[in-house]
Amino acid sequence: MGKALSYAIRQKIISRKENGQTFKEISKGLGCSESGVKKIWYGYKKEGNKALITNYSNCGRKSTYPQSVHSAVEVIRDNKQGSNYVHSKLLKDYPELSIPSSRTLTRWWKKQGSNRKPGRPRASEKKAGQQMHIIPGK
Repeated sequence: MGKALSYAIRQKIISRKENGQTFKEISKGLGCSESGVKKIWYGYKKEGNKALITNYSNCGRKSTYPQSVHSAVEVIRDNKQGSNYVHSKLLKDYPELSIPSSRTLTRWWKKQGSNRKPGRPRASEKKAGQQMHIIPGK
């Protein structure tokens, strides 16, 4: 599987090709595939410097879920519960819906800026009305 090449490496590929090196020499010198070097070069020839910028928005599968799924998630996640908890509640409470994975839920919340910090919530972050049980002597 290929790896993403940094902007600096992409610039080196272009400058070396413009200086007359072959695709094979460039790929050996920079430690990347010859086909990757060719893609970058021909993209540069076609689009100019715009082709050197990485476009990670094209990576990965795009998930599409109806608004009913998003609404169900919001109903369950009333206090920034974690994705595993919300996923299990969705499976239990909404068996008729196509349920997203817990990782997908995490991505949604990260994109919205509403994901919670990892670890246990502090006492001040817990739901109102819940009291912490304090064991004397500990």
